[in-house]
Amino acid sequence: MAYKFSPEKAEKLEEQERYKEFRPLERLKHAGMRAGHRVVDVGTGTGFYTRAAADIVGPEGEVIGLDILPEMIKEAKARGAPEHVSFRVSSESTFPVETGSADWVIMTNLFHELENPDEFLAEIHRILTAEGRVYLTDWSPQEEEEGPPKAHRIEQTHVKRVIASQSFHVISNETLGTSHYEIVFAKSAQKG
Repeated sequence: MAYKFSPEKAEKLEEQERYKEFRPLERLKHAGMRAGHRVVDVGTGTGFYTRAAADIVGPEGEVIGLDILPEMIKEAKARGAPEHVSFRVSSESTFPVETGSADWVIMTNLFHELENPDEFLAEIHRILTAEGRVYLTDWSPQEEEEGPPKAHRIEQTHVKRVIASQSFHVISNETLGTSHYEIVFAKSAQKG
């Protein structure tokens, strides 16, 4: 069974150190997110990235925060969001989002938690527009006090292989802070 984040640790997702390390507004803009885009934040948690995406896309855009845990959706709603943001409970590999409707999918510190990465990525492929992109961050496989145990972290070369096997291609790949990597990817021309 995959490692899962505990809702009891929700406050950790909002610590100032996290904002300094992840710089969500800056990194999402750098990746290419713009005003008017429709964004789906899978694994929204407390809405950390959802709120940043909402600032970028503005009222002419839309942001949907998804989570498998109703208590995390409740937490995200409690932190407030503009009218162009909605939150929905989903399953891990079935999203309540229309086919071909998302310009961006955000998945942060989530890949290592997936029970079935192929099904999850197939669902992302389904909801993305033809030109849609995915912003992914995850934990580098190293031992440290914060985050999941090293045994549950996934090497980014493996993540990129899984992405490619599901008809995506990597656009950029960078180190993010001291503990994470960032991958931006998009649909390949033909689905496998």
